[in-house]
Amino acid sequence: LIFPMWEAEKPEKSQTDEIFAKTPSLKILCMDDEPMLRTLVKDILEKDGHQVKAVDGGEAGIEAFQNSLEAGNPFDLVITDLGMPRTDGRKVIQVIKEVSPQTFVILLTGWGGRMAAEGSIPSAVDLILGKPPRLAELRKALCQAAGKKQSWGEGKLSPNGEKRSTE
Repeated sequence: LIFPMWEAEKPEKSQTDEIFAKTPSLKILCMDDEPMLRTLVKDILEKDGHQVKAVDGGEAGIEAFQNSLEAGNPFDLVITDLGMPRTDGRKVIQVIKEVSPQTFVILLTGWGGRMAAEGSIPSAVDLILGKPPRLAELRKALCQAAGKKQSWGEGKLSPNGEKRSTE
């Protein structure tokens, strides 16, 4: 038997793909106590052209964040799990926003819907994503973080995230 060759149609680029293609490389800190999730997020984001440091838990994350500030090379974005032993995501967010209010923080949790219903979402969180995060949602979040970084860099936002006067 001889079968004709079949070529799969290439999907058309979506508007999301075009927007994502314009997202600049970000320096990202990812902290989670689940090794598989940490590795998955790190590998995906590095493949997309970002610099990623993945650490085990909140204590290691806070230390890495503070070290990057002291070195003058801060992270643009922090992705943190909510439920971690010893130092949880709430504490991580609190510490990061105290020392660097402009840093975009994404909270990963399986409890996002429940937190929203109860009104218990930490106010300093920029965005909540479910666990495990969907690739399209994660990329959209990176676009948002890049947009905030760009606004701050152009002088539209002050380091604490407030609008600056352009006079």
